[in-house]
Amino acid sequence: MLKKLLACVTAVMVILGISPSLAASAKVSVMLPSFAVTVNGAVIDNLYREYPLIVYKNITYFPMTYADARFLNLQANWTEKTGLVIAKTQSSGEYNAFKTARKNALKLTAEIQSGAITIGGKAVDNKKEEYPLLSLRGITYFPLTWRFAVTEFGWDYSFTASGGLVINSKPSGVGITLNLPIAKQFGSAVFAVSGQYIYFLGDKGVIYQASLNGLSTKKAVFQLPETSEGSGSYVTASLRGTKDGNAQLTYFAGGLPAPFTVTLKADGTSTAQEQWVTVLEGVAVKVYGGMPPETGNLFVKGVGDTEYRSIGGAYNYTADAGLDIYKGTLCIAGNPSGNATTEKYLYSIGLTDGKATQIFPKPITSFVRQGDGLIILTADGMLYKRDTSGAYTQRTTTSVSSYAVSESDVYYVSDGKVMGCADGKTVYSEGNAVSVKYDDGYLFCDLGDSLIIYDSALKTAYRFANKNAFVKGGLVYVIVGA
Repeated sequence: MLKKLLACVTAVMVILGISPSLAASAKVSVMLPSFAVTVNGAVIDNLYREYPLIVYKNITYFPMTYADARFLNLQANWTEKTGLVIAKTQSSGEYNAFKTARKNALKLTAEIQSGAITIGGKAVDNKKEEYPLLSLRGITYFPLTWRFAVTEFGWDYSFTASGGLVINSKPSGVGITLNLPIAKQFGSAVFAVSGQYIYFLGDKGVIYQASLNGLSTKKAVFQLPETSEGSGSYVTASLRGTKDGNAQLTYFAGGLPAPFTVTLKADGTSTAQEQWVTVLEGVAVKVYGGMPPETGNLFVKGVGDTEYRSIGGAYNYTADAGLDIYKGTLCIAGNPSGNATTEKYLYSIGLTDGKATQIFPKPITSFVRQGDGLIILTADGMLYKRDTSGAYTQRTTTSVSSYAVSESDVYYVSDGKVMGCADGKTVYSEGNAVSVKYDDGYLFCDLGDSLIIYDSALKTAYRFANKNAFVKGGLVYVIVGA
């Protein structure tokens, strides 16, 4: 009985007009599920779903729309020659609720599907199946039986009287859905994850904090100021998680050139930071960026210090290219001319003696630490690696528009393709990649209108039309509602 109750889900391509070779035949009576159904973290509202889940012979059936199929890591193709072919895929999609204002009846009439059907490479004689594929409202419905769900597709599921049916089809725990009312600025959702909390921008300039284990308990932790225009218009903000489990909020206000920075703490409190200041390894680094550009604009205040002291000499420095403290030295980009618009070079500055030493000969755009070395993007778009001895090697020969650093490799975008430096492997070759980032063992590739996420082996890709996704504890979360 349990296996019969634990049945639901599979999805594939929307079959809007039933082909003669996949025609429906005998009519059967089906019911809406009388228990809760949760698929990959999404709770299904069958009463107001255009394509609701249905139950036939105590087996739950899932509608095979294109969106539902992708959500379940399935794909379906139909031709007159092959009929309907259903197969498991590593590609994934976000959940579509297919919400409608029309309330579904508890009892519905479906039809048994006919025509050629292949599932997982094996032909299925639907006339002989105890739980045949069905058709409802022009959509093919697929039964979740032990044979298909567990043996064929390897899904996880459970059933309890209180929780109902819970399905997880995502490989490697990917695709947990979060429904959050996140506001957008310039078309992008504003959020960050740190520790067990997600911080996000909501309506009317309010920054919220919510636990990943209980999103319904969100609370307001900061109010952004209105712009000078007022009338419900709020300043632009950004959020990022920090290594200490807090989040950092940055925004511009009052026409000032320096951003305001606020630390949002896990306990719900917040602390404003000094302008122009970044704290690294307990050291407050102040890089004054006012106009006009000034030389001697770099200051530090260590643990126990009561005042800032100047380091780095009479150069003009910027934190925009990167900022890093390692083994008693500060790495930062700067220029001796004091002109912020001129080329910037990479310097190592002793935190004790304040002496600046140029450590890379070419003008740079940015740098990131990788282990004991540095990955450097030059002004002409080439990637280099500098090791602890000071030697450096060129890693790319084509111009790089974006790059991301993992523990053992560097991934970059060049001509819309995503490549790896370690072995020259092409990760993504379709030519429309915009940028990359690396997070918690996963590689994120922004394609402009969608997002692809690769696991650590670079063999499994998950594609989302929704670009609001993040990784936490080996799970990929996809935010809907933004």
